[in-house]
Amino acid sequence: MQARLGATTHWHDAEEEQREPTPKADSKLRSLESALRTGWSRRSSRRRRTKRQAGVASLLPQIVAHGLVDPGRADRRVRINVSGMKFDTRERVLLRYPQTLLGDTVRRQRFYVPEEEEYFFDRHRPSFEGIFRYYQTGKIARPPSVPLDVFAAELAYFDMGSLVINSFLMDEGYNVSDDVVPEKEPQRTVFLLFERQDSILAKIVNLVTVLFILLSVGTSCAETLPRFRNLTEQAFAHTNDVRVNLDIVFHNTFFQIETACMLWFCIELALRFYASPMKRQFIKDIMNILDFVVILPYFVDLILIVASVDPTGSNVIPATIVRVLRLVRVFRIFKLSRHVRALQMLAATLRASAPQLIMLVFFMGILVVLYASIIYFMEVDHPDQFFPSIPAAFWWAIITLTTVGYGDIYPQTPWGKAFACTCVISGILVIAMPLPIITKNFEKFYKKDGNNPFKSLPLNQRDEESDDNSSEHKKRPYAVRLTDINKGEHDSFLKDDDESSSGFLSS
Repeated sequence: MQARLGATTHWHDAEEEQREPTPKADSKLRSLESALRTGWSRRSSRRRRTKRQAGVASLLPQIVAHGLVDPGRADRRVRINVSGMKFDTRERVLLRYPQTLLGDTVRRQRFYVPEEEEYFFDRHRPSFEGIFRYYQTGKIARPPSVPLDVFAAELAYFDMGSLVINSFLMDEGYNVSDDVVPEKEPQRTVFLLFERQDSILAKIVNLVTVLFILLSVGTSCAETLPRFRNLTEQAFAHTNDVRVNLDIVFHNTFFQIETACMLWFCIELALRFYASPMKRQFIKDIMNILDFVVILPYFVDLILIVASVDPTGSNVIPATIVRVLRLVRVFRIFKLSRHVRALQMLAATLRASAPQLIMLVFFMGILVVLYASIIYFMEVDHPDQFFPSIPAAFWWAIITLTTVGYGDIYPQTPWGKAFACTCVISGILVIAMPLPIITKNFEKFYKKDGNNPFKSLPLNQRDEESDDNSSEHKKRPYAVRLTDINKGEHDSFLKDDDESSSGFLSS
């Protein structure tokens, strides 16, 4: 065993003697090592160059979208101090939304505190938790403990953008206008005059429009009274002379009032179309289509007068057309929905309660058919019965279920009267079921409209942000200004007046 160990030791010693390099071998080894190092350095240089090129290529979309940003800086740690509560994140998280206050490195730098190596904001801490979560997840959500107006003001302060603010308000149940205000000054003035009620002049125009609508509808109803019917017939007492016809018509009081109303409606519609920046959407709007349709009867009357066609004569077709168009004139009452907020709340309530209303109509339809059939067979043998058929009994079933009870038709047998009592009670129960939901929806819209601490107003982007090269920022067609928050001191783009945190701004 010792001999074997000795042999092994001797073999290692001999191997070590053979490994001792000679000066010539040492020179060759150094040359080989130098060559290997040169090759590896060139190969590493190529690899670094390839990686650098690939990195630049991968950054091209970000450079195009957000400008040139240091790739190393995008991974640096950023600390945000909001009234003592600190939030840590990466630079690239904030750069996802470069149009915001935190995503804009230039504007954000004003809040940097070099001594603490953090950005300080003297703002509402609980609200910033929801804002900070938006940068991480892309979804905006108000913390449950934060009031709505406070959170909306913080969104405006940090310049989260009109799309985010409007989306948040819509999720909260508010109706947000998505109109685009024209950029040209004449169109902008007309747009704010007819489409908004923020100035005194705009409110006056709105009041004048409402008065003209009421006057037009009232005239359409009053001219059907027997005492005024002769004036209406004289207006269409056509002769073969067009001048005589026009003279008779334009001396008619009702036609003069109608002409004044139509003149205002035409001017209003033309100016609103002129001021609209999106003409195609304006034409497709249902209320604008209604505004155009209710004007047509006036011009049809003029055409009939010029053509010497008497709509009250024996010709059935002109008479039918005129009656239909005159009926359309009464639809002008729906124009009030554009100018009266209460009608808009009522329409919103009906839309929100559509499933319940459909369910009510469905149940009522079933009960009408069922009760009409039952009352028919109960009264069929009575000599003076009012129900000759089941369809004829539909009317009785409807007015009984709705507890109207006109009394024009009624059951006469004892069994029929007893069943009528059952019909009334079941009608009350069926109608009462969806009423709490409908009432709750109306209260929700009423409270949100009455207690709304701010209002959404579409505006164009401010001129101060014209130096923002963000393509995403330029795509925003409008911005929201939140007014009536703390007496209007919070504006969605007032970022330069942070007096409370001015002492922490870096020079």
